[in-house]
Amino acid sequence: MVQHAVVEKGPQKSAAVSDVDIDKVLGLAPFHLVDAACFPNNAALRQIIRKEARIRVFRRGDVLARGGDRDYSVFGILEGSARALVGWEAEQALFPVHPVPQPSWIRALFRVLRPSPSYPEIRDSANVPLEHPHLRFRDLENGERADARVQAYLADVDRFFASVHSEPLPSGRLFGEIAALTHSPRAATIIADADSLVVELSRSGLREIWHRVPAFRTQVDEREWVDGVMLHLARTPLFRTLDRDVLELIASQTQFEAHGQFDWAQRVRQQTERGKLVDHETLIAGQGDYADSLIVIRAGLSRVAQRHGDGHQTVHFMAENDLFGFGELFSRWHDGTDARLQHSLLAVGYADIFRVPGYLLEEHVFPNMPPQDPGNVLWCVQKGPLPEDLLDFFVDCRAINGTATMVIDIRRCIGCDDCVRACARNHDGNPRFLPDGIDNGRLLVAKACMHCFDPTCLVGCPTGAIHRLSEGGWVVVDEASCIGCGHCAHSCPHDNIRMVELRDRTGKFMLDEATRQPIRKATKCDMCFDAPNGPACQRACPRDAMIRLDIRQVENLACWKADP
Repeated sequence: MVQHAVVEKGPQKSAAVSDVDIDKVLGLAPFHLVDAACFPNNAALRQIIRKEARIRVFRRGDVLARGGDRDYSVFGILEGSARALVGWEAEQALFPVHPVPQPSWIRALFRVLRPSPSYPEIRDSANVPLEHPHLRFRDLENGERADARVQAYLADVDRFFASVHSEPLPSGRLFGEIAALTHSPRAATIIADADSLVVELSRSGLREIWHRVPAFRTQVDEREWVDGVMLHLARTPLFRTLDRDVLELIASQTQFEAHGQFDWAQRVRQQTERGKLVDHETLIAGQGDYADSLIVIRAGLSRVAQRHGDGHQTVHFMAENDLFGFGELFSRWHDGTDARLQHSLLAVGYADIFRVPGYLLEEHVFPNMPPQDPGNVLWCVQKGPLPEDLLDFFVDCRAINGTATMVIDIRRCIGCDDCVRACARNHDGNPRFLPDGIDNGRLLVAKACMHCFDPTCLVGCPTGAIHRLSEGGWVVVDEASCIGCGHCAHSCPHDNIRMVELRDRTGKFMLDEATRQPIRKATKCDMCFDAPNGPACQRACPRDAMIRLDIRQVENLACWKADP
């Protein structure tokens, strides 16, 4: 178990971008191919770099980026050098994945029968190792990085590199473009091999250059890009049965777009006027627009809405692999009706999309479709079983991001707290949620981890302690890797992660040997993933006043809500 991050002041702060720095950045590939004339005066290339980039200083052994993380930026080494870890064994050596206990009836029975500890958050001190085998951590000063709270670095650089397979990164170019553009996991961990001066360009800056400069797009590995688009399209039923050459043709003509902002989590946290978030959402496609392409949701969430007075009323919501505009395109091809969009599509926070040209569907997809498929809800947006005001409520509080959102029916709930006690019994006397939250007068979205479809808490964890299980998909915290930096708790827009101070069996706080401060760990709902009969809170409710569900499956919510 990794201790609380040792406070070691001294990392140089990110510097403002000077004209000299900009000249260095423009010397990196593929920036040397960028024609400044492609940019308008109010968004000049140098202005974009000055606004969207920052210069950072890394020491030898500092971790620049963690493999598997979903970061929002791209890096370029201006001075110094770095290495990329190669292979699963190297990644496992640095970020070990600890075994997950399998569901067990014996363990569940033992938890119910054994007495609760006298003190909160009791741990066995014998199971708390003093430090990570390879990594050390230093706290970042306030304002140094908004997307991280500690800097991870290797304790013994030479020894670690001698024990794993790594490759030097090519100098003079950017790396991580595709991961940053598509918000996909980074392919490898990058570690500074010397004291280095690094430029970090935000995703929005990279996106602006990507859209304006064809030569820039060409330099990014086109083969890797097309293969990635093919892989994603093949996951949708619409394209799954296509021949590879046809799928490759469609992927090569498909356009990628990113809408909205990645700081949506902080916007939700700061939002004071409920129901007004739709006014700040980015319009992807407008009701009444001509449908010339199919929109495939690549990542993020989106709101399907109809115009209602001066605003929009929610009809449905969409996530990864959902399709927008299919019904209009198919109707035009099938019977020649007007292909105007019947709804608007707005980015909820952010949404990455693929635009597939409609003429390719008419040529390669529509003629081979069974006649019953176009009526499926997958292809056509249909009015759901929930009232529009309830849909608006779930979208505005971002509960649609949850795959296991805790919803409580206030009218059924009698305040017995059986759910809290059941949760505590399953977690050594420590409940992992609060029966409080945001409500609309009838339903309450409780302060329990939603196990988000797109969890912001996973981004920036220096050790990968908070992660998604391969089985079940629940987001859990590995205490053996958690260093107590609090980044996940800070990143959660719903305040569903708590930092707790650990105690030993005598009730005394467990102290970090270096700082003499109590050891902290992140805790949250884990959906009782190691219990064979599911979350204890929901099973304990005597009035069926609680449900854990994916709110995007509105039929399930409607059936539960309709029960007396």
